[in-house]
Amino acid sequence: MKVISDRDIEQFYQVLELPLNASQSEIKSAFRNLARQYHPDRFSGDAANLKSAEEKFKSINAAYEFLKTYEAPSPGAAKTSTKYHVEFKTERSSVDRTPYAFVEEARRYQGLGNLQEAVMALDTAIALQDDYYPAYELRSELRLMLGNAYGSKMDLRRAKHFRWVYKSEGRSIDSQSPSTSQSSTQTPSKPSAKTTPDSSVESAFAKRAKEIFAKTQAQKRSQSQSSTKSKAPKSNPSAQSTQPPSVQSPAHQPEKPPEKSPVKPVVSQPQGLQTFEGHVDSISQILFLNRSLISASHDGTVRIWSIETGKLEGYLTVGEAVTAIAACPTSKLFITGDRSGKIKMWDLAERKLIRSIPLHTGSITGIHFSPNGKSFATTGEDGILKLFQLQPASSLRHSLQVSAAPIFSSGLLGNRFFTASADSKLRGIDSGKIIQESDLSSPLCKTMAINLQKKWVAIGDDRASVHCFSTNGDLVKSFAAFPEGPIRSLEFLAGGGQLLVAGASPLIKIWDVATWDLVMEWDVGVGHSTAVVGSGRQVAIAIDQTLQLWQLP
Repeated sequence: MKVISDRDIEQFYQVLELPLNASQSEIKSAFRNLARQYHPDRFSGDAANLKSAEEKFKSINAAYEFLKTYEAPSPGAAKTSTKYHVEFKTERSSVDRTPYAFVEEARRYQGLGNLQEAVMALDTAIALQDDYYPAYELRSELRLMLGNAYGSKMDLRRAKHFRWVYKSEGRSIDSQSPSTSQSSTQTPSKPSAKTTPDSSVESAFAKRAKEIFAKTQAQKRSQSQSSTKSKAPKSNPSAQSTQPPSVQSPAHQPEKPPEKSPVKPVVSQPQGLQTFEGHVDSISQILFLNRSLISASHDGTVRIWSIETGKLEGYLTVGEAVTAIAACPTSKLFITGDRSGKIKMWDLAERKLIRSIPLHTGSITGIHFSPNGKSFATTGEDGILKLFQLQPASSLRHSLQVSAAPIFSSGLLGNRFFTASADSKLRGIDSGKIIQESDLSSPLCKTMAINLQKKWVAIGDDRASVHCFSTNGDLVKSFAAFPEGPIRSLEFLAGGGQLLVAGASPLIKIWDVATWDLVMEWDVGVGHSTAVVGSGRQVAIAIDQTLQLWQLP
């Protein structure tokens, strides 16, 4: 039993940004809006703001839990210093509840027709336990009702996969009910791996996946004599054992394990060449330019490094956190985009600022030059794509409101722009018009890579999966690259023949896009990468504030 004072009640109203004595409909509406805005899943790829979002989300839930049943005194009633003795349900936050409870809550919302609230409850269930397949099954149904066919298909595939994992271990989903929940359900004292991607503690699912992989390998060795003569490369078993089947495979065989592409033996591991240090905040983007390596950071600087010596050749002081950079292919022009929505044009050879232009509201998320260097495009969190013409005269050619939601990633393929935005849509844009749209698996697809040879667009989401689309928006390939966490960066290598993937772990993985075999992986150290870029057989990897240069075999 908790004692709630008048001051506490006033603070509850302040948390929901409401005046005192707001109506129940106003309280419910404010709760819905703020809960969507600060839901932790929206910040899974933003470690800097994740913790504050979680705290805000808890406060919002706490305020709503009290105010939804609180009866405010009538305006004419005399004000007293009475303290209200109530059951303070707000002590029981989302991390104290089980996935089973959130699925049941989602079913109640579904029965009332509140589909968005039901999806939010299931998001929380999956955040608590990422192999709880009833949550995926119900969310698949709800997403289909809401018109997100692709997201529904992805959830159904995950549900089938995790159901097979449960069956292979002889484990019943009934063990996840609140009365009998054991080690497989995360406890309040042990943070979820979803909210702590850098944790060194492996999830229960990762351990189970390794055991299954080991049993499978033992069976293969006993069935074939030749398999004992060749050693498999050192790899992450959990990532391989959790790869779902290709989207082209039949969806009516839930009891069979997902297909796994064979892993080619690796002759040798990549060789570390240089380590570059000097930034005081995380690196947001990197690129190769001639014999230099350029890194942009949230510390407000861009640094130019010598690839041969590893020394700093120069730097640009942008002032704001740098979120995007691009170099003109035909001149010395270099452009930076920052968190305030401003672009700055630089003479890179002279390290001089030429012009500063406010273009977007919110962070700039992409800058792309045309192949002839006569124009460039920018995208931002305001959901706008802007095309800026440099020749024959500098001017803004057109501005297109692509989405009401933020654009998180973008790319240029020929004359066509592609954007992935927080409304779970991949859009193709040509001549200032949206010509195609495709559904994405998640609203948080924050990295994109373009394959010029195969004319593919690769998207990384916040659920450890990679999705490749053709230029007309058809899904070519979808696979799980890691057991969990967001995909941080993608890069096509070897003339478009290989795809490098970096996620929320120290592992870097490379796939052959012809066979979709995992051909290489290596550990770059503690932490996780924030950006990758390739040039020939060299790969630069940003790990928080540090930049590493590797030579691939």
